[in-house]
Amino acid sequence: PSLTPSQSPSACIIPTTGVTGLNYIGDNDCQDITGKVYDYVQVDEAGVITTVAACYAKCNDIVDWANVGRGLVFSCALDVCLCYFDDGGLPSNCANKYHQCESSNSGTGAMSAGGSYNGKCFEKA
Repeated sequence: PSLTPSQSPSACIIPTTGVTGLNYIGDNDCQDITGKVYDYVQVDEAGVITTVAACYAKCNDIVDWANVGRGLVFSCALDVCLCYFDDGGLPSNCANKYHQCESSNSGTGAMSAGGSYNGKCFEKA
């Protein structure tokens, strides 16, 4: 994803330990171990989702994410939360309920971090 920053990166501190239900994978974006990006739902609530825990809670509100979701990327510098699914796992009514749904990616399986996205990648524990 390519997004415009809404907060100063210096004001953004994201903990990488002690986040219940998630394991920190690395900096930047989430992708599978072959470098493919996952399908995702962008939860767009500027200024509302200000922590990894809040992002995790929003992802858990998405139909089926608790069962088939893969992980998430959070960036307070970009004020964005992306909830990742294996290829083909997005809810069928996604586009009608969420800010942005991307189903054309083919990532699946184990998660790694990479790319140039200014965020932190977490996999469901």
